[in-house]
Amino acid sequence: MWDPSLLFFEPTVVSEQAIHGKATLPGNVTVCVSFVYALCDRKARQPLWSELTHCAGLFKEHPWVIMGDFNVTRWGTEHSSSRIVTKAMNDFSHAIETAELEDLKSTGWFHTWSNLRSGTEAVSKKLDRALGNWHWFNSMGDTYAHFHPPGISGHSPVTIHMRTKQQFRGRPFKFLNFWAHSEQFLDVVGQEWAKVHTGSPLVVIHKKLKCLKARLKEFCMRPDSRVVELRGRLHQLQQDLHEGLGTSNSLQQERLLRQEVVKAASDEEAFFKQKSRVLWLKEGDSNTAFFHRVVKVRQSRNHLVRIKDDNDSWVLAEAEIAQIGVNHFSNILGTSGRVDGWECNLFGYDKQIAAEYQNSLGCPITAQEVKAALWSLNPLKAPGPDGYNGFFFKEAWCVIGDECINAICNFFTSGSLPA
Repeated sequence: MWDPSLLFFEPTVVSEQAIHGKATLPGNVTVCVSFVYALCDRKARQPLWSELTHCAGLFKEHPWVIMGDFNVTRWGTEHSSSRIVTKAMNDFSHAIETAELEDLKSTGWFHTWSNLRSGTEAVSKKLDRALGNWHWFNSMGDTYAHFHPPGISGHSPVTIHMRTKQQFRGRPFKFLNFWAHSEQFLDVVGQEWAKVHTGSPLVVIHKKLKCLKARLKEFCMRPDSRVVELRGRLHQLQQDLHEGLGTSNSLQQERLLRQEVVKAASDEEAFFKQKSRVLWLKEGDSNTAFFHRVVKVRQSRNHLVRIKDDNDSWVLAEAEIAQIGVNHFSNILGTSGRVDGWECNLFGYDKQIAAEYQNSLGCPITAQEVKAALWSLNPLKAPGPDGYNGFFFKEAWCVIGDECINAICNFFTSGSLPA
């Protein structure tokens, strides 16, 4: 079933519908693996869902991946001709959520099973999948599942591809929302904004924002590390007080440390919430662990594992993938003239803008409109290319607002956009 020279597998739990165990990979890396072949009947699958919950506790300290034929879809979009969500699908979703599992990033075939018929009788579904727990995404985030052509079977085989972790090369600047909570934030912004730069209003804004990045990077970049440090100091101080080793100032130090820990924990939660892009859940209920898990899952799913080049061949190496992207856009951007074959013909299109709106289109842009546009930006959405999001502009508006309004209005009157 497996090559012992590449993989050592020790079964832990064996049942009618699954084999669960620990696998040792090259490099003495230990992971937990479950192979699933679920029964067709809804009630018959109930023991399997209980097994997944049991194994979730059994393997909670290890990377765990589950793959195989679950014989049920999870979402309506995983069926070729029906969007109905059945009780069996709800059972499956509940089991996945209870075991705290997420689908691995996948490539290849989406519908992994078909009834091998044609025409109106043809049905295909996603019955096979690969899932991982949080530890899997945390330590094996670069892996992905590939679903192969089914061959003579009705199901697509699945393989887990272990990718070599790429050397960290740093990340572009991104404004972290919790920086605005610092007492020094507005002072730092004001100091940079007071500096004199040459150029058009938009160029000056660009230069000031660029210079501000270096100052903002001096703020805490990883509040989670700060929380660990402060909690360690607090615990040590409390232990000293308990053993009678404290000084006359120890109680005051403990009170201040408590306040610092609370603030740092709040910053940590805000940090991971921003990275997770979860918009429906508010801060304040210690959701840090949840946000952190979402971040890891997002990073894994958004990771580009392969791409086709101009010769329609798959490229897997990360450096080559990046170069293909650079080449593609280099061939598009900076070219002049229209693309061959592109036409714009509005003859016969009878819809028109009402006269009252036609008159307003040529009116000068007002300061209120500029501010309203910036205020409409979601503070948790992805930032622009310069790394600044809507939250930054709102929090720093008392310092930068007038100059931003002037620069934007100048663009509409001059029609000049700096390169």
